[in-house]
Amino acid sequence: MKKPRTVNSGRLVWGAVLASLAAASVSAGPAGFAAKPSVARSGEKVSITFSVTAPTDVEVAVVKDGKVARHLAAGKLGDKSPAPLQKGLAQSLVWDLKDDAGKTLDPAGATVRVGLGMTPRFDKIIGWSGQWLAEANGIFCGPDGMLYAIHRGDYLPHRHSWIVSAFDGNGEYHHQVYPGPGDLPPDKRKGWPWVETSDGQKMPVVQQHLNRCFYPAARFHYRNFMVVTRDNRLIIPTGAKEELRSEGPDIRGGR
Repeated sequence: MKKPRTVNSGRLVWGAVLASLAAASVSAGPAGFAAKPSVARSGEKVSITFSVTAPTDVEVAVVKDGKVARHLAAGKLGDKSPAPLQKGLAQSLVWDLKDDAGKTLDPAGATVRVGLGMTPRFDKIIGWSGQWLAEANGIFCGPDGMLYAIHRGDYLPHRHSWIVSAFDGNGEYHHQVYPGPGDLPPDKRKGWPWVETSDGQKMPVVQQHLNRCFYPAARFHYRNFMVVTRDNRLIIPTGAKEELRSEGPDIRGGR
């Protein structure tokens, strides 16, 4: 998630109560707070109130020790605000002093976070390792000392996603060759069509949706004898799944 800038924060402390809560608000985008977030405790319940100036996405959570302990609400405020948010721009939520697992949480040092206009952004892939190979279909050493492996993973019973990975002389994952990285400059991705989205982002065209491939004609032989040229170009034969079946490569677009 994109972390929006903090615009204000405050702390409320109840005299004899052995707990304190901060009401922290963060925002990004045109919408702002008409009334800044505030918290108040009554017995075993904590009320959180705030209002915004315009319809916008909102996230309300209880944070403790740097982690979200309770997800209270999230959604777009307006005429169709999802529960437990109320319809409209003014909000009043209740926290029962429990975490997401239903266990009572000591509120000492906890923060009620209210975020506006938050947008998802790619952060990282969890659980992936470049050392892992799917079913290997061919390996070849290049003049640069790299070991190139072409391998595929079965995502559907009859469709495969092909990958070419490069490993250094110690057998450590170095980089992925195919499909190429998404930040290639135009002169490095000739023959690889791209599109521009309404917000100005550029991304590659998925040529073959079932194979999850960015490149045309990207069905490779199961036993593949690729070649690495002296200038580090890969030559990879393409073909159909069954050698005896007459099926040509995907040449739509004249490629």
